This record gives sequence, C-alpha cells and structure tokens, in this order.
Amino acid sequence: MKQGIISPIKLTGLRPKTLEHSLSKEGYSRIPNTSVFVTPDKDVYGKYKTGLDEDAQEILDLPEEERKIEQDRIRELRKNLEHALGEDLSPRSDFYRRIGQEGGVRLKDSDNAFNLNHPREHVTFLWVSKIREVAPSLLHFEMGKVDPSTRWYVKNEDVEAKVEYQRKSKYNKAAGDLDKMTPSDMVTIGRILNLPVSNDMTREKIYNELDAYISSNQQSLDKFAEVCALPEEMKKIKALIEDLLHHNILRERGLGGAILEGDENIAISKLELLDKLLNPKHQDLYIYYQTKLKQKQQLR
Repeated sequence: MKQGIISPIKLTGLRPKTLEHSLSKEGYSRIPNTSVFVTPDKDVYGKYKTGLDEDAQEILDLPEEERKIEQDRIRELRKNLEHALGEDLSPRSDFYRRIGQEGGVRLKDSDNAFNLNHPREHVTFLWVSKIREVAPSLLHFEMGKVDPSTRWYVKNEDVEAKVEYQRKSKYNKAAGDLDKMTPSDMVTIGRILNLPVSNDMTREKIYNELDAYISSNQQSLDKFAEVCALPEEMKKIKALIEDLLHHNILRERGLGGAILEGDENIAISKLELLDKLLNPKHQDLYIYYQTKLKQKQQLR
C-alpha cells in the first residue's frame, strides 16, 4: 500500500519549565490524544490549494521544462481522481468548500497516514499537504521557509535522512571547532551571539553555554558556523560592539537602526560601525572604545 504521511514537527529551543518544553521532551508538540481539524486553504486569488492545480503559483514558478512535465503529471492525476470520485477537483470546486462545512479533517500529534491507493484519501493528502500548518518537507522547516503556524510536515524518509545527515555533520564540525577553542575564543564567539558568557567564567561553563546554543536548533547551528568563519579581526570588533551595546556605552535605535553614543549618531547601523572600526584610519576610535569598555567593566 502506497502511503502519504503527515508528521508532527518536534519543537526545539523552548524555554525550560514550560508545558511546551515538557511535551517536547516526550516527543509531543501538544497534549497527547488531542488533535486539530483542518480545512482547505485558499491562495490570494481565492482558489483552493488542492495539490491538483497545474496553474498553482509554485508550479508556474518552476523552470519551463520542469514546469511542463509537472503540469502534465498534475492534469493526468486530477483526471484520474475526478473519474474515480465523480467529483470536480478544480481549484474553485464546491468539493473543497463542502469539506470545510463538514468540519474538515483531523490531524493527530503523531503520524497521519493516508492510503494513496484510495482516491478520496489521496485527494485529502494532497490538499492537507498544501495548508499553511503543513511544511512541504522537514528540510523546508529547518530552513525556516514556512508559515509561523506550521506544526506538521510531509514526511519523506529520503529527504529526512538527508536533513539528519546534514544536521549531524554540521553539529559534529561545530562541536569539533568548539573543542579546539581557547576560553578567550569561546567568549568572543559567545559575545557576538549575545550569550551570557564572560572571561571570569570557567572554561566548562562557557563551553556548556555554547554547546547548548548549537544543540538548540538548526538556525543557531548555522549562525555559530557563520560566526566561526569570520576573520579573527572582524570577530574581535563584532564582540567589542556587542559589549559596548550590552554595557550601554552605545545604543541601537530600534532593531538594525542607528548607533548612538549619548545623543550623538555615530553610525547608521552596526554594519557601518563595524566597517569604521575595521578601517586602520580609525584605530584611535577602536582604542577609545576599548578603553571605555574596560573602564565600565572595572566599575561593576
């Protein structure tokens, strides 16, 4: 029997001692034995997202050769399913409105299997795969290319194996890099990532903070790798800027906004300040801020 499977996404990076964190530790994304009823979504043009629309935007966005092949496949599949069910399965069909009127389809907090040899279940699997709460794959979720309401994904063991392999490879490399770092290096990386680390902490505590960070989710792991790959001088100055902001020597006007010292605007963004401090012509400014930071730290 050929199956299509919609699986729940295991939540990560949750705050400890919360209900969500406790459920996630047990492999759940919601309270066991609870479920959600879902109904077909519509696109911006008012068409139902059916998985059987050869003119859906994601199909039209494909390269021409691939698009033509996919459109032919979808037309043939829709024709066969319409014949088997005696229903119109076009994207504006009343068939999908009736599903909503009847209460929708139940999704559990475990694998939801659909028999693709059964025409109605096949149609259900296709439209459920297109709702905003379901990611096209685990890889889409890991890359953040999904709606914030996403709670399930279309399970594909080959794709999952690839994602897991990539995740483990990245983690193993990150953990190896972390093992080789001096405490000073770890503090520099941690300060850039806004982690609660400092030079007066033991190596073990600093290491644990960074290890917890790279273990939390894919985005954190990627960010760690990105920071580690920076030139040493850039790391040092990025860490200095974060320290200056943390100690209120400098202020950022909103997220990504101008950088202020007192009421004076010294840069239009952190990036401009970074470029300025990297420039040898502004070595005196770099020394000035290093001195200001040391003075502030000595007062604590």
